[in-house]
Amino acid sequence: ERKKTMVASKNLGITKNKLTRIENGRGVRLSVEAGAVWITQERSQDDICLSAGESCCIERDGMTLVSTLKVPFALVTLEPSMPTVAAL
Repeated sequence: ERKKTMVASKNLGITKNKLTRIENGRGVRLSVEAGAVWITQERSQDDICLSAGESCCIERDGMTLVSTLKVPFALVTLEPSMPTVAAL
């Protein structure tokens, strides 16, 4: 028997001059539906810039910050990682 876990996506609207904080999001896929965003992850020297239609996977636990990039509004979807499914 295999264990299944239902995981829901979450849509977030981000407005200019606001930060969205994601705590311990390693494995979460962030997809930009509209606009453009800047992403920085705790303990990472590399920032990520994404436009509509692009996505990335959060690589680290800790704090991840997301804000709009040169647009007044961005819409992003967060898709949690699927847990490892083990046969029992």
